[in-house]
Amino acid sequence: MEFYFLIVSLLVVSTLIFVIISKNKQQILFIKSLKCFNINEPAISVTDYSKIYHAQTNKSKEVQKEFPEGCGGFCIKLLLKQLPPQLIHKSMKYFEEFHHKNLLEVYAYQTTPPILIEEYCHRLSLNEFVQTNHPNLHDQVFYYDIALDILNGLKYLHSNGVVHGNISPSNVLVTNDYQMKLSDPSFSCFSRMNQFLSKSSHFQSHIPEIEYCSPEARNTFTTPSSDVFSFGMVMAFVVLRRPLQTIVGRSIEIKKKQHLLVILDSQEIELIIKECTNYESYRRPPVSLLIQHITNLKINECQV
Repeated sequence: MEFYFLIVSLLVVSTLIFVIISKNKQQILFIKSLKCFNINEPAISVTDYSKIYHAQTNKSKEVQKEFPEGCGGFCIKLLLKQLPPQLIHKSMKYFEEFHHKNLLEVYAYQTTPPILIEEYCHRLSLNEFVQTNHPNLHDQVFYYDIALDILNGLKYLHSNGVVHGNISPSNVLVTNDYQMKLSDPSFSCFSRMNQFLSKSSHFQSHIPEIEYCSPEARNTFTTPSSDVFSFGMVMAFVVLRRPLQTIVGRSIEIKKKQHLLVILDSQEIELIIKECTNYESYRRPPVSLLIQHITNLKINECQV
């Protein structure tokens, strides 16, 4: 009798776990055309790597069932570099597992041409937001909020075995309530896929924005520390309103001199940027330590 009760209990627990996992895993649809979307011209953003369009779904019930329309619609992102379909399929399978408030949701995709259907962020990218000279950018606490949102997104990815590999102001999206969301993890930087990628002739076809790329990433070797470097470069851009001159390919001595020229109003943020953009990857602070340190800085600033 006790054995029977134990078996029933295990079945109930297993069922509950399956239900919880299923609820947290949102299927990303593979679509063959964009006919279910009304795409607004012109593109709202154009880079060397992608074109982004704002779109809404058409009014058919079947489409609305698959794509529940939010108040802001969707982003249609056309990647300008062709990637192997197997790589895109595998990447999307990993995307299905990842849900975090600081990661942009991906709803659907197609492979030829490579297109992502993503969550729409009202204020677009951090790159564009900074150019507006928004009043929030004069608030020290807001800088800490930007940093913590980016770092929390990275912490989530790293804890799941994924290096983002493509952190830049263009790939940090700003929501209507000023929350930061990471988009566009480089397809070439999923650490679980290294064996597949090492055999791919397309490996070099998707290169992150060079101004924010760590020195080691130039050699296609990325670790969580590479994301820390890019985070530091993004924070420098937010504070300086321009990209910090890239140190990739320069000697360590030149880099040290360059750092001495970077003088910011906030010594705390200046120190964080310098530590994160250290040429030697092992000298950069881990994400968890940065979150703890910046959280304490924010608390102290709010108490002033």
